[in-house]
Formats: sequence, structure tokens, C-alpha cells
Amino acid sequence: MLKRLLLSAPITLAVGLLVRIATIAFVDFSTFNWTTPRPDLLMEYGVIARNLAKGLGYSYTWYSSNGAAITLPSAYMPPGLVFIEYGVISLFGYTVSAAIVIFLLQVAMGTACIWLAGKIAQELFGSQTVAGTARWIVALYPPFVYAVMSFGITTIVMLMSFLILLSALTLVRKIQEKKPTLQTSIILGVSSGILMLVRGEGPLIVCVTFIVLAIKLRSFFQSSRKPLTIAAIVAFAILAPWTIRNYLVFDKFIPVSSNASFNFWRGNNEVTNGSPLTETGDPFWSTDELWLRTERQFATGVDFESNFSAIYREAAFQWIEEHPVGAVTLALKKGAVFWTFDLRDRVGGWEYLILHSIALVITIYGSVRLIKRRKRFNALTNTGLSLIVMWAALATVIAMVFLPLARFQIITMAMLVPIAAYGMTELLDRSIRENR
Repeated sequence: MLKRLLLSAPITLAVGLLVRIATIAFVDFSTFNWTTPRPDLLMEYGVIARNLAKGLGYSYTWYSSNGAAITLPSAYMPPGLVFIEYGVISLFGYTVSAAIVIFLLQVAMGTACIWLAGKIAQELFGSQTVAGTARWIVALYPPFVYAVMSFGITTIVMLMSFLILLSALTLVRKIQEKKPTLQTSIILGVSSGILMLVRGEGPLIVCVTFIVLAIKLRSFFQSSRKPLTIAAIVAFAILAPWTIRNYLVFDKFIPVSSNASFNFWRGNNEVTNGSPLTETGDPFWSTDELWLRTERQFATGVDFESNFSAIYREAAFQWIEEHPVGAVTLALKKGAVFWTFDLRDRVGGWEYLILHSIALVITIYGSVRLIKRRKRFNALTNTGLSLIVMWAALATVIAMVFLPLARFQIITMAMLVPIAAYGMTELLDRSIRENR
């Protein structure tokens, strides 16, 4: 009875909600500044949202070395979170009240992730124990809790990724059972479309997801073709207006954001050692030489971001051409940092190192147990696990090509929660059997 109560969804959701609300005590709202459009608590997303609220359009404010502010049309950040923040700022102004509302939205999304993780685990393994364990992991694992007070895209990307996985599993099951699929196809399409609006790599992730689904459902080709097509149309219809806007403004094909080349350089240059941070723990943004070249492009107006991207893209490829062995070694280092921990990260500290190590060990144990028992699982479980493995592999490749950002490590660990929950359940069951 007690076990059933502890593993119940309402208890876990209540605890997860209260823990997330409590993090408001650690949020520094004093950084808000309406008059100076520099990144603050809301980071670059807030700069663009603030400019939208001031009637400056979707623009970003850059600063030259002499402190002069230059506001230019932008596609620098994905628009999804920007428009959410803009909607809140339009209602409440750029105030602490607006920040609290945005924080509460993050809390709501983080709490929804708890419920979704349980549903996914239930679909995959048909076990209330594994589902309950998955909910507790998402409810209490500190990086997932911290994400709601970071005011970045981590929580909303987790939410959309969980929605995509759950709706994909539901769609596969309904196709197998010959049940109506329209509603599920629309949910899959909407969540995929929103993911593409909040994450620059979103289109790649969504395309690979649909390819994996099509391959896994090839034996149901006739009945799966229509629902997958509907989901894909809905997803890209959501993205299309933003991509069209970018083409009209910049005369270039920019599916989501224009910062890919910049982040590509941040991960491929003579200074970095595999971490996106400097030795002091601060983000590594540029070199004096490259920034001086960048500043000269401010005068080009609407073409600035295209020229900005070209400067850093050319610098990255030049370094790779001159140091091919070093580039391969650096990619391997970035992959290692992505799956382990960044010793330059002063925010996480040793506590994060220990927690991540435990989570990684449990996930590896769960993976080993699943591999040994893979023949026992049905097609639905195998499809879900294939999607999870694909996302983890794709995230690793992205980190190795670009740079291993902490938020994407957290998101990847979130997608592995069902496997970790399975591993933890297996460990507990084994411990109980050995102690009898």
C-alpha cells in the first residue's frame, strides 16, 4: 500500500511542483533592466523580447568595443521562447512580475515533464514501478529542477521532446491496433513544430525522428503513411512562417537561427580544449581579432548576421584544415565532456559531478539489462528505445561537431530517464532478492 502511494502520480507531481516553486528563493531578479538591452536573467532571448516590446521588431542589440549599442534585425536566437517572453512582457512590462510569470511557466512545464516521463515509461515497459521511478527521477534530479530557474530553453525542449516521444509511441500503438490516429498525429506534429522553433538543431532532430518511425513502421506502410505525413505537414507548417520571414528579411535560407556558424567556431578553434568555457568558468565567446573583424560589419545593417556567420565559419574551417588531427582529437574531447562533466563548470561544481556520475552509472546498467533482454520486448518498446538511442547519438554528434553545452547534456539525460528508471528498478529488485 505504501509503495503504491509513493509511486502514484499525484504524490510525485505534488512533490516535484513544490520543489520547483521553492527554487524561486535562488533566482536573482535584481538583474532586470528595461533601459539597457544587455543580456540579463532572460539572456539573449530577453534582449529580443524586450526589443519586440519596444516596437523594434525581432532584433538583437549588439555592443561595440566603445560601448555603443547597435540594434539590428535578427535571427540570432530561435523564436519560440522569445515569443513566449514577449507575450508575458507585453502584459506585465519588463518587470519582476513578468519574470515571476515566466518562472511559473517554467515550473509548469517542468512539472508536466514529470507526468510525461511516467507515461513514457509505462508505454515502454508496462510497469507501474518503472513509471513511478521515472517520475521520481524527473521530479527530484537536481539538474532537471535547476532548469526551471535558468530561464533558458532547457525545460521547454525537455517538454517537447517528451511529448514527441510519447505521441510517437502512442501513434505506433494505435497503428498496430488499427485505431484512429488523427489526434495523435496532430499532437506529434505540433510538438515537433514547437521543438523546431525553440532549438536550432530542431529540424535535424525532427527529420531523423520521422525517418526512424517510418523505418520501424515499414511493415505497416499502408496504415502508417497517412498519419506520419499529417504529423510532418503540421510540424513544418508551424516552422514555415519563421523560415519564410528569415528569407524575406535576410535573403538567405535560415530554417531557425543564424548562430550555427558562431557556435561551430566556438567548438573548433585554437583556444578551446573541448569545453565551451574559459579557465575561469566563463563562456568563451570570441577573440579580439575576430571581434574587431565582426565590429566592422555593424555598418552593413541587415546583412550583419550573415557576415558575422561567414567570419566565424571561415575561421573554423581554416583552423580545421590547418589542424586536421587536432580537430579530430578536439571532437573526441567534446564527446567525452558531453557524456561526463566539464571541470571548468563553476555552476555545477562537485555536487553535479557526483550526481551526474550516479545517473550515468544507473543509465548504463539499465542499458546493459535492456540489451540482454531485448528479445523479450515487443515492437512498440523496441521503437521507443530506438528513438531514445537515436536522440542520444544525435546529441553526441552535435556536441562533437559544435560544442558540449550543459543544457543539451541535461536534455539528453532527460530523454534517457526511462532507461535509468528501468535500471534503478532492476537494481532495487536485485538488492531485495539478495537480502532475502
